[in-house]
Amino acid sequence: MRQFSTPISKTSFRWVLVGWMFLVSAIAYLDRVNISIAGPSIAEEFHLTNVELGGVLSAHSCSATRSSKLLEAGWRIGWDRAGF
Repeated sequence: MRQFSTPISKTSFRWVLVGWMFLVSAIAYLDRVNISIAGPSIAEEFHLTNVELGGVLSAHSCSATRSSKLLEAGWRIGWDRAGF
């Protein structure tokens, strides 16, 4: 059986990872923007008070902050290991 896949070099693999990190960051940013815009509709649909909606938005912001810090830490580790 013939194998048609070509090996991926380290440099191109790194750019694939950079692309994925950018995509994940962009989606996270859009998610934060969309939930803040949809806040009044969410509160109305689930009968939330302003305090309860604030708790929901805070929980979302905390999780988004944690994930972005993890991505940033991974980015810095990668650059340090690459010698930049």
